[in-house]
Amino acid sequence: DACSSNAAVSACQRGGEWELSLSFLRRMPEEQFQLNAISCNTALSCCQNMGRWELALSALAAMPGKRVLPDAISYGASISSCEKGGQWQFALSLLRMMPTQRV
Repeated sequence: DACSSNAAVSACQRGGEWELSLSFLRRMPEEQFQLNAISCNTALSCCQNMGRWELALSALAAMPGKRVLPDAISYGASISSCEKGGQWQFALSLLRMMPTQRV
């Protein structure tokens, strides 16, 4: 179920397995599990921990298309990913976007 999938994504995140975490996230809709903010934010946190700013930005941009609205945690993890990757321009851009996205 979705709860078990979220737990698996979270376990991968804690273990630093960002590729596996994103793989679980991609497969959730195929398994008929509804993505939610928890699963997406956990994957974003994994990207943050590993400094994978490109993946974080891609995942953040994909959330609305998957019917999941990014929240403050989503943006915070993505901004932190950009910071860790030395991408301050993208971090500032995300920060500026937050009010227009009502975050």
